[in-house]
Amino acid sequence: MFVSLMSILLLVFGLLILIVVSIDVLITTLTVGGGSPLTSRISAWLWRIALQIHRWHSNHRLLLVTGWLILVTVAVLWFALTWVGWTLIFSADQTAVVTPKKLPATTLERIYFVGYTIATLGMGSYNPQGAIWEITTSSIPGTTQETRDSHG
Repeated sequence: MFVSLMSILLLVFGLLILIVVSIDVLITTLTVGGGSPLTSRISAWLWRIALQIHRWHSNHRLLLVTGWLILVTVAVLWFALTWVGWTLIFSADQTAVVTPKKLPATTLERIYFVGYTIATLGMGSYNPQGAIWEITTSSIPGTTQETRDSHG
């Protein structure tokens, strides 16, 4: 089996993104000292923007809402980065995901496959091709044993 440099890079970058997000989530949610470097930077950046607006036009309600905005932004960032990481991993092999007609999925179809797999309990119309990709799919957050059994 021929493995291209691009395939290796996609796999490595995808794994790096997932590792960074996992560490960020663990540090932010399980330590007493506050957020991880990524979460802390994003939080500080959003808070600075809110304080600048507050200094320009005093609005305490804005500061109250900014706390919620920071929480939502961090959660959406974690979700989006997880989606990107898994998409890169599934893009490392042309045959990792196949269409209902057993043709290799396009990049957009891979993005859909990963997003659908993360956000729901299934894989939608697309399926992983081969044991390695089935096992990889089963490790994506959101999948369950029932879902894997019904598509496998």
